[in-house]
Amino acid sequence: MAVEAILVKALELIVDLTAAPVLQYLRPIWGGVDGELEKLNRYLLQIKPLVEDAEERQLMDQAVKSWLMMLRDVAYDADDILDQANTHVLLIQRKAQFYGSLKSKVRDFFSLHHNPLLFQLQLGHKLRSINKRIDDVIEEMHKFNFKVADNNNNNNRPWRNRPQTHSYVPDSEVIGRDEDKEQIVQMLIHDHFEEKVAVVSIVGMGGLGKTTLAQLIYRDRNVKNHFQLCIWVCVSDDFDVAKLARNIMLASSKKPYADTNMEVLHQDLRQVLGQKRYLLVLDDVWNEDHMKWDALRHLLLDGAEGSRILVTTRNDNCSRIMGAKKSCLLQGLSEESSWALFERTVFTTSLSRQPKFLEIGKKIINKCKGLPLAIQVMGSLMQSKIEESQWQAVLDNEIWDIPRATDKIRPELWLSYVNLPSEVKKCFAFCVLLSEG
Repeated sequence: MAVEAILVKALELIVDLTAAPVLQYLRPIWGGVDGELEKLNRYLLQIKPLVEDAEERQLMDQAVKSWLMMLRDVAYDADDILDQANTHVLLIQRKAQFYGSLKSKVRDFFSLHHNPLLFQLQLGHKLRSINKRIDDVIEEMHKFNFKVADNNNNNNRPWRNRPQTHSYVPDSEVIGRDEDKEQIVQMLIHDHFEEKVAVVSIVGMGGLGKTTLAQLIYRDRNVKNHFQLCIWVCVSDDFDVAKLARNIMLASSKKPYADTNMEVLHQDLRQVLGQKRYLLVLDDVWNEDHMKWDALRHLLLDGAEGSRILVTTRNDNCSRIMGAKKSCLLQGLSEESSWALFERTVFTTSLSRQPKFLEIGKKIINKCKGLPLAIQVMGSLMQSKIEESQWQAVLDNEIWDIPRATDKIRPELWLSYVNLPSEVKKCFAFCVLLSEG
């Protein structure tokens, strides 16, 4: 919940509004609005330094979470109203430029096309309503004793997005997956299946490294030598059969492909697959619609005997729907591999391998439960912490004590978020509006 980003935008809009040159000609009718804008500005400036502490505490305190939701709703409404006002001011400026000098012609323009008095009355009423709601928010806020955030040490915090996946990963980057790799390579190359085109799956929760393992297998020399054609497609949430078929065509022919006609797609895929022994990796599959999978599967049956489809998914039900005959249920890394991954990530800088850092680091890594993503996130986070007290603070953070559930954010990811600089946190308010992939 990136409330701080909304507050920052609202403050910027207030500055824009109060500084707009055209307003000097409208002061007589905008005077009341000016007062409400100034009051809103004071309120937001009072709240903004405390939001970071509130965001940290919300996972442990339901009352704080409820307060943040109340603040978010008010902030969104204020942002919408200020956007409307800003748009109105921009319209005044553009129309004034078109019709001539501001001082002599703005009033004539408005008398014909707008009612500025009505607009300022409506805006003033909306701002007074918002300010009354923020009064209530501030009154509620005082009981939480929020602390002002210290942003002096928030620079250069790393963050990793979740991009579209690809097939490349250096072998040297993968730790602790040799046995899993050999098991799946055995399934793909040597194991016998009744189907000419058989499905094999890698199943495991998010952050276990399913994609990384699939990349490692995809680049294996024995795999490359065994299959005549290797294709990698990232699926993610959108299991659109026509889109996936086009992506398979694109990945196999390396040429743009835009045809959406399913009959044409089928014919073209038959030509591409053309009795070749192929390996198709469908990475990050979430689909549980049997009919969608059947529609895609029917397009892929023209491969030669021994063709394989390797699926990575978090959902065992998805694996069953896709008819996976054999699966690798991926587990967390061993304690030894977990520490090796963390050590390689965090001690690449001048940070010293002092015994105390090693002791605290191993306790932190034990809390990551063998999840490679969590270990890498914590390693990146700890790179910027050069004091023993900072490491101890991460280890002692109450976030680790929250009971885990599949639909909740993991503690180590939350810790990496709260350590972001405020200007980066702003991005999250906009990211939530975008669909993945």
